[in-house]
Amino acid sequence: MTQPQHKCPHCGDLMLPIEAGLNRSLTNVLVTGFGSSELQIRYEGGKWMDFMEPDRTARGSYCTECGCLLIAPSIQKHRDALDLDN
Repeated sequence: MTQPQHKCPHCGDLMLPIEAGLNRSLTNVLVTGFGSSELQIRYEGGKWMDFMEPDRTARGSYCTECGCLLIAPSIQKHRDALDLDN
């Protein structure tokens, strides 16, 4: 099993490293006619920003106690959209 990396900001329990992704199943493709989804985020009062697109992945951490999920964008355009490198 993967070793915990840090404490959960929500409940304080240990978090495990994970990989997050938006993956489409064959059923999803057949039902939505090749539609896709993007995980989007926004600050209060701000515009929606694409954070993750289908078939892309990002590093993250998951708390097995409360279910808190932290996702860190690993694609440069996501980091640029969130202004993480400045």
